[in-house]
Amino acid sequence: IYGLKQLAEHGEGLASMAALLAGLAVGALFLRRQGHIAYPLLDLRLFAHALFRAALAAYALAALAMFGVYIFMTQYLQLVLGLSPLQAGLATLPCSLCFVIGSLLSPQLAARWPAARILVVGLSAAAFGFAVLGLGQGLWWLVPATIVKGLGLAPVFTIGNEIIITSAPSERAGAASALSETVSEFSGALGIALFGSVG
Repeated sequence: IYGLKQLAEHGEGLASMAALLAGLAVGALFLRRQGHIAYPLLDLRLFAHALFRAALAAYALAALAMFGVYIFMTQYLQLVLGLSPLQAGLATLPCSLCFVIGSLLSPQLAARWPAARILVVGLSAAAFGFAVLGLGQGLWWLVPATIVKGLGLAPVFTIGNEIIITSAPSERAGAASALSETVSEFSGALGIALFGSVG
């Protein structure tokens, strides 16, 4: 992440490339060591389960997109539309409320439809919301798009996290939960770095 920020700020210089390559090398060494110790910080054996991998990938993608776009959205509301911080916060409130509502309704959806279908529909709805955000301008265009985005992402996080934990063996549920949280934090930070670099 630091390497990406350096690359965006200073271009393809020696220091930027060195930071990026060093980060990749350290990450690779960390993952290799985790696969060879008895009590790893990240239990890579969990990736042997296909359902776990799919849910974790959806979870990571959702976190990356949500955090990355949110940075641009708050800047757009204040710097382009000229809203105050309070007004910008109120403009994002419908999305947050819909996310909460979607999260509360997710268990009922999971009881009626397969989890994989819910994740696909949720990601598709969120992608549509993100696309509308990119195509439109103005507050009355942005708020409905964020509502769709919030409703789409809610089941991805709620049901996706449940799949991540329950698809792992019971004795590794704690490790699965830790990996889920780590991936969420890392993906969010990566999304901010990537979108910030592009912007």
